[in-house]
Amino acid sequence: MRTLLLCTVLALGGCASLDRHSVLPPVTAKIPQSLKQACPGVVTIPERDLTEADVARLWAKDRTSLATCARRHGALAKAASVLEDSK
Repeated sequence: MRTLLLCTVLALGGCASLDRHSVLPPVTAKIPQSLKQACPGVVTIPERDLTEADVARLWAKDRTSLATCARRHGALAKAASVLEDSK
């Protein structure tokens, strides 16, 4: 009899503790608009003979743009993976 009473008290105590915890509503994650921007195209090459300095400058601009876009795309892919894994 004591065992039954003890089990009942423990069981009710466990139920009461559940009432004290509230469940927060889910938070909808948003992917920043900056990650969704399209990558810029390649630089426009002028209609004239290019100097070595022109070639180097235009190449550097293209490479910088490509690297920036690759980082942004990587961040977008990571954000999408986190959202898919949380469902």
